[in-house]
Amino acid sequence: MTTFPPGPKTTMPLGLDFPEKFKSDPLGTAAMMRDLGDISHVRMGPIDWYQVNTPELIKEVFVTKSKIFGKTDRFKKILSTVDGQGLVLSEGEFWLRQRRIIQPSFNHEKLADYGRIMVEKTDEIIESWKNDQKLDLLEEMTHTTLGVISKILFGIDVGADAKNLGDAVNTISVCLYREFSDIFLFPEWLPLPSKIEKHKAVAVLDDMIERAMQKSEKEGEHNTIIASILAAIDTEGDGKGMTREQARDEAITMFNAGHDSTAAALAWCWYLLCKNEAVYAEFVAQVDMLAGKPPNFMDLAKVPMAMEIAKETLRLYPPAWTVPRQANEETELDGYTIPKGALANMFPYILQRDPRFFDRPDEFIPSRFSKDNEHKIHNFAWVPFGAGPRACIGKDFALMEMQLVLIRVAQKFRFKLNYDGEIEVNPIISLEPKGGVPVVACAR
Repeated sequence: MTTFPPGPKTTMPLGLDFPEKFKSDPLGTAAMMRDLGDISHVRMGPIDWYQVNTPELIKEVFVTKSKIFGKTDRFKKILSTVDGQGLVLSEGEFWLRQRRIIQPSFNHEKLADYGRIMVEKTDEIIESWKNDQKLDLLEEMTHTTLGVISKILFGIDVGADAKNLGDAVNTISVCLYREFSDIFLFPEWLPLPSKIEKHKAVAVLDDMIERAMQKSEKEGEHNTIIASILAAIDTEGDGKGMTREQARDEAITMFNAGHDSTAAALAWCWYLLCKNEAVYAEFVAQVDMLAGKPPNFMDLAKVPMAMEIAKETLRLYPPAWTVPRQANEETELDGYTIPKGALANMFPYILQRDPRFFDRPDEFIPSRFSKDNEHKIHNFAWVPFGAGPRACIGKDFALMEMQLVLIRVAQKFRFKLNYDGEIEVNPIISLEPKGGVPVVACAR
């Protein structure tokens, strides 16, 4: 095995200029690393940083050697200040136990019930819109998904709390991204403005979760996810359930992941539809086959373009734009020795726009995900939900929500983009449209 894959030229000893370059332009830097080869490498002080750039290598890291490549120490240290030991961060037998307890809440038989709530919460947002009204669809989709996840997860109608909750999630996202980008991590107890800001935002979410758990325990109802996981036991393991602390960690993990990323993806959907009028018109024509009836889980097969649009948008603008891993023992990739502690990074945003794996990769072509075409795509070339045993547990939930929201909104309104030029990407925790998606709403 040879020493290191190709890497960029750095101007400072030990590549100490690379972190600043990545911080200022993460996607451009990742694209540059992709152009160096199937696997690329840079040394940053004591850290070996690798980037895997093919479906085959992604499968090796995330599936074949998933027990060797775990979540990074830095990722766990930063995210645990918010999520505790939720499903995203936990490892080994504890992760497996938590996933077994949570999985029934995301089974297909539950999705039909969730679908009804998704449409109801979409209707609540739509009712406030007027013809010729100017809207920011990132903001509107965030309100929609916030209402959905709050009701399904906690049984709460956010109402007047929507702004406080939305602001709290946004604050957490910005603070975490800053910490991921900084070279040095400061202790949580330091009274820095960003730490105080983050702690206050987490307290807002913790208060909501505590109220939801108390309501569930008092009323004895089990039709929310938080109630289900509080009542569930690990029948395949120790026969015990989750503690309140464990349930809190899972709840805040699902809440943060369950609305922020989906809202960004939906905003990008509308942006791409507005930019591609022929696709938009074809989608609306398909939606109209439902004759205005509010869609349900069973109706999705009648509007296949909704899934195609959702998947193509997730290809072009995956909310999880980077997925880092860390080698917990020495191993090998593509003929190179990967030392223990090295980082192996996957960039769905870069991979999914690679012309080797997608024809006309920068174009919005939902039909590439049609029933006749999707089988042509390599299983590990489209990875917006990650890959392998640690892939996102909420994948089917998110895809169903995207479809139902797209269909229901399209039944009531069409949008015209109220912006000249291209909307830039804003790669924070989720890949958001910078400045939102400004549109004019046209009632149908």
